[in-house]
Amino acid sequence: METRGYAVRKTSFALLFLLTNCASDSERSNGAFMRATSICAVMADAQGFDGKDVLVEGVLWVEPHGVVFGGESCAEKNVRLDKTVDYQEMPDASRALNRVLRGAGTNRVDVVYEGKFHIVKGMMCSESHCFDYSIDVSKLVAARAPQ
Repeated sequence: METRGYAVRKTSFALLFLLTNCASDSERSNGAFMRATSICAVMADAQGFDGKDVLVEGVLWVEPHGVVFGGESCAEKNVRLDKTVDYQEMPDASRALNRVLRGAGTNRVDVVYEGKFHIVKGMMCSESHCFDYSIDVSKLVAARAPQ
């Protein structure tokens, strides 16, 4: 009897492991997009998010002079992305990012980043853009083709 109970627990654990670890890339990606806060909402309440860890979703535009991160409904503002020393890309997100940029012939990707949001003190400009905000990005959580 004891052996049978052990076998049932072992089988239940194995099934739970398979269900939680075999979710498709798109299911994990959609979950990340649902949990994330829009970068436009974060910028709208910049004082409240300044210096805080965020999980944000937005659009990554690839341009001749680099990449720009922002949102569809607040496209006039861009956020500078600075990768942290311990930056990592989730394997699913990294593959999706590369697949979309190479295969779709598009210059934009919907992404979810994890990092620390900052209001830029003074103006920070690159060759083609000026930034009011930055995110010290620690992780690319998800990426997908534009919805």
